[in-house]
Amino acid sequence: MPPKMRDDIANTYFYSLLRALSAVVDGEAAKLRATDFQLNEVYPAWALTALRQRVNPILWAFQSDIVEATSLEKAVNFDIEPLAGFRQKYIADFDSRYIGSHQGQLKALATKLAMAERINEWTENNKEALKKAYDEKVRCGSAIFRQAIFSHNRPVTWHTRGKSCPYCRALNGRKIWRRDPWFVRPGDAVDSGEKDAPPMRSYSGCGHCPLHQKCDCFIS
Repeated sequence: MPPKMRDDIANTYFYSLLRALSAVVDGEAAKLRATDFQLNEVYPAWALTALRQRVNPILWAFQSDIVEATSLEKAVNFDIEPLAGFRQKYIADFDSRYIGSHQGQLKALATKLAMAERINEWTENNKEALKKAYDEKVRCGSAIFRQAIFSHNRPVTWHTRGKSCPYCRALNGRKIWRRDPWFVRPGDAVDSGEKDAPPMRSYSGCGHCPLHQKCDCFIS
């Protein structure tokens, strides 16, 4: 069964993340326009400060609440203090992913007009903030849950829910341990076993949900 307590926490933090990320993306867009798209005026320093002020504290609190829920779910006391290093690294990696994605997208564009069109896409209907908030709702909760479970030398298992894609269905029920913490090792491909869904390669690997954008799977 889906973990109701963890799901409820994730849904609550989704809206907190959405508000924070919307503020960051809107401020980022305004800063880019004001500096005539001088990327070094925004990346990395301005963007990193904005993320640390608005988003990182939410991710930290989200992790804490998931560990507490995991203790209740498993009837085991998962001590959060030994997880501090993992939590800090996760948040630093989130900042790097965010900045690398946005800076990389804009650097790849040839003109300032193209950059303006891209940031309009980001801000229209909160499109970019929605995408990142949904991703973190799944990614952050899954990452800290896995780390807590591994801290007690227990395995985690992949589960699909609803109408999942063929790649996620191929992982359903797969179990991993700390000694080999990958559902999909870096560079390996997920073979769906279906003719219309050729193998999907994961260059960075997959140690927890999500496997892909908009993935709604969970681990237990």
